[in-house]
Amino acid sequence: PSGVAQRGSSRRLPANRRAIGELIEFIRTNACLGIHVGDVLNLAKTPKSTTELHFRQAVGHSISAEIQRVRLEAVCALLRNRSVPISTIAAQCGYHNDNHLKNLFRRKFGKTMSDYRKTPHSPS
Repeated sequence: PSGVAQRGSSRRLPANRRAIGELIEFIRTNACLGIHVGDVLNLAKTPKSTTELHFRQAVGHSISAEIQRVRLEAVCALLRNRSVPISTIAAQCGYHNDNHLKNLFRRKFGKTMSDYRKTPHSPS
């Protein structure tokens, strides 16, 4: 192709930020229940590419990244709690595989979950 035709629909910014807010609230409420991007897209009732674009414009990252962010936030809260065994945190936060969570956590925070738990944290 010699170029991309820009239509009016591709120039418009998302007019309904409330819809994105509803998606964010859905993610925050259900992320640890094991939801996936498809669950969020089903709620949106707009085409996948449109929803992903509007979400990224409003939040600054993808739907998948938001689900992961919320889950990792829950993981950190449970680690600070110290009464929840590390072995059960993955399942409680929507991860189906302990090793996947442990590797993801190490990549994201640069330390193991055990080391994170040992680190003093200020109350949130």
